[in-house]
Amino acid sequence: MFATPAAIVSVPDPKKLQEWEGRCRRCGECCFEKTIDRYGCVHTTPEPCRFLDIHERTCRVYHQRQELEDDCVQLTPENIDTLHWLPANCSYRSELY
Repeated sequence: MFATPAAIVSVPDPKKLQEWEGRCRRCGECCFEKTIDRYGCVHTTPEPCRFLDIHERTCRVYHQRQELEDDCVQLTPENIDTLHWLPANCSYRSELY
């Protein structure tokens, strides 16, 4: 049986949040613009978010990213299953299954 995302983090505990965010491998894939073709397939474009440091693969405004960028989605155990645009090798996804 697989653990559900809600079972991993059910309350916003700062320690668990830090552990969750520590899983990121800093690939930056989630910070590139995506397009969806007429078949519903998601494609990553070469266009990064304006706040992504493409050399370090980190967000330059990480702690303010949701306030400064409307399209920025905070990855959480609760929403990770619904974010089909994340690559299959995303460490957040692989940690859950």
